[in-house]
Amino acid sequence: MTQAKAAAALLAWGVLPSAWAGVPVVPGAIVYAPLSSAAPVPTLGEWSLTLMALLLAVVAYRVLRGRVNGRLLTPLLLTGGLAAAGLAGHDLVGLAQAVVPQVQFSQAAGGSVGVGVGETQIINTSGVPQQVTSMSTQPGYSFVTPPGSPQCQVGTPVAPSGICYVEISSPVE
Repeated sequence: MTQAKAAAALLAWGVLPSAWAGVPVVPGAIVYAPLSSAAPVPTLGEWSLTLMALLLAVVAYRVLRGRVNGRLLTPLLLTGGLAAAGLAGHDLVGLAQAVVPQVQFSQAAGGSVGVGVGETQIINTSGVPQQVTSMSTQPGYSFVTPPGSPQCQVGTPVAPSGICYVEISSPVE
């Protein structure tokens, strides 16, 4: 009989999730819905950006040519080009190794997601633009400004594959 109880306890310990007395597993919730009036944002295409970069290079060359007092401009341009090429192949800022919990806006028709204590990254995997419609927490918990950007707030639009961040602080005891 005691062996059966021990086996049942081990099975429950290995299968069931942990529970903490008095601490909500998910102290916050974010409700989202499809963005009704998504307006396209005008941007430049690949070729437009390339042409603008070439135009900027020509203007910079003309301006600098008159300011080097007859010295050869080629060494200056060559040094700048080599520096830019060398920096392009390496990370200027190292990657952080911390893991930020993630939740997803996965339903195209909208829904809600649970958010735990600390910083959480919200990813829109629904395929349609979504908008945060409400945010709520359990008593004693509160939303604070997260270190990540952009910040999720009520009214924040999240594009398909877009992200935003929230953070919940635990109650002070």
